[in-house]
Amino acid sequence: MKPGDILTFTDLVTFLETYTSWDEGYVFDTGGVLILMKALLRNLKANALDADLQLINGYLESDEKKLLAKLSEYSQLPDDD
Repeated sequence: MKPGDILTFTDLVTFLETYTSWDEGYVFDTGGVLILMKALLRNLKANALDADLQLINGYLESDEKKLLAKLSEYSQLPDDD
């Protein structure tokens, strides 16, 4: 799916779930996915109420929660300066 194919919310979700790279030269662009995730985190930080964030368990599957926990663990590591 290409960005120009996004016409609905469902299309956007499908695009994000199947995204591999903006540049077709990459097999999988982890950095690009993390940048997209960062944009969504900024959106949540700016707009979501804490009460809404507490509903996270209802939106995530068990394996997604484990990945989120792993990402949180990795985000606590010292920066590579």
